[in-house]
Amino acid sequence: MFARRVTWVVILKGVMMRSGKPKAPMAGGSKPIRVTESTHATLTWLAADAGTSMQEVMDRAVEEYRRKKLLEATNAAYSALQDAPEAWAEIEQERAAWDTTGLDWR
Repeated sequence: MFARRVTWVVILKGVMMRSGKPKAPMAGGSKPIRVTESTHATLTWLAADAGTSMQEVMDRAVEEYRRKKLLEATNAAYSALQDAPEAWAEIEQERAAWDTTGLDWR
């Protein structure tokens, strides 16, 4: 079991380190950023279409991008885990054990 934990920490370390969502700024806090005219026009159009602010569009886009990057990193970690036969066998064993726990409530 210890070996499995070490394996997960080693393989997923980058995912866990990068996956933390940064703390939100204090209420009303914001920082100006520079965007191209094309991006500004797109933000303006998207905000008008959604009936919201450009800041809300940008916030949603950044959050969606953060989630996409997290999913990509998680998929890469699982791929690396599958390339380590012993570690993958332990994971499969653990999954099989968890599959039987669903019957405990009956």
